[in-house]
Amino acid sequence: MIKQSHIYELLNLPRNLNFPLSLDQVGWMVCHRNPGQTVNKTFVCISFNRRQYSQDAPAVAIMSVFYPGNITTTQDFIHDEIFLSYRKEQAQLLYDLIKGVPYFRQPFIFSPDISALCASMHERLDHLHEPGVVDNLDMLALQLISSCIQAINEYSKPTPNEDMRIYEIAAKLKRGERLDALIRKFNFGRRSFYYAWNRIFKTPPGQYRQDEMLKQAALLLLQTTMPVSEIADSCGFANETCLYRLFKKKHHKTPTQYRNEQNKLL
Repeated sequence: MIKQSHIYELLNLPRNLNFPLSLDQVGWMVCHRNPGQTVNKTFVCISFNRRQYSQDAPAVAIMSVFYPGNITTTQDFIHDEIFLSYRKEQAQLLYDLIKGVPYFRQPFIFSPDISALCASMHERLDHLHEPGVVDNLDMLALQLISSCIQAINEYSKPTPNEDMRIYEIAAKLKRGERLDALIRKFNFGRRSFYYAWNRIFKTPPGQYRQDEMLKQAALLLLQTTMPVSEIADSCGFANETCLYRLFKKKHHKTPTQYRNEQNKLL
């Protein structure tokens, strides 16, 4: 859909209607990474196609709204982006229109309907000086924002499939797999992952992983004669020293002391 980057200036183009939210600019950015900077007007930024530039990137699209005085943040992955900008004095109107929700890096599925809206806007941008086109773009922009918000709300709803993915991640964390790799593997954005995880578990994933690894280590200390170094490797610890440190912090004794004391009780 986006072939090359271009920023369209709409502010001073003639309009037939006194539409309450009139676009200042529309930007179509290819292979883009947002610079961290303070903005002096209102921006609605919709980024997508991150997976096109990096296989490690989440597949979801992202929408953020920035108001005058906000600082934009640099995204982790290169992406394509559509941005809509509005004059500084229209910030409150947009804020009220979206009910004051702080949409910041909110994930959603870039559906065919949203893609069709973007294509419709792009077609009209090639005919800016035709009567009524800029008015139509003002209305399409709000329709696009509304569709993205609806998609964000849909994406944030818990689903059985989402819960299943969280339980699968939890099972793999028990075996010592790395969280960042699992988030990407199961197609979560970081925000949506933590939202889903916190619905199911009360312990943060890092602490959950560590607790489960220590449980498994304690079990192996009691049920096997494996050396502590092998247990550390089997449970996913970086090394034997790491197991000793974390085990002693939790149980107030070393793995060897724990094994010897428990064996005496049997």
